[in-house]
Amino acid sequence: MLNEDAYKNAREDLNRLACPFEKAILRGCCGCELSQKNYIAERELIACKSAVARENCRTLRGLLHQNALFTLKLTHLSDLLPHAKDMKLQCGGMLGLQRIFATDPAPQTTVSNIHGLVLAAQEKFGNMENLPFSEIVISIAHYESRRRS
Repeated sequence: MLNEDAYKNAREDLNRLACPFEKAILRGCCGCELSQKNYIAERELIACKSAVARENCRTLRGLLHQNALFTLKLTHLSDLLPHAKDMKLQCGGMLGLQRIFATDPAPQTTVSNIHGLVLAAQEKFGNMENLPFSEIVISIAHYESRRRS
């Protein structure tokens, strides 16, 4: 049996640049050219290869969280979200951001490169605060995780 505190300490040592969209990447709804898989105690971790890119993603994730409070039925910001709400935020948020740039009207089910999408958003909107969150939040609201079989 693994001591959970020892695991958390080892995780922090091994994964200093933890990806803010780790759950989305592990779920398979998103990918990123800067992600790097690590393993500890038979668990997968996702690290970012760039500190700057990680900060950009942390900023985006925070803004998604802040703008989706009502949609996620939350009354205040908190560091930890229940898993299902975190999946809606991460996968739905990235799919919503991708939808803004889509030229094909067919709905996308995956995001191939989070980093590229964040760079495109920064280029088009200047900074993350200018993103059209009203459109992105719609995707968060409509995102459904896979059902148990």
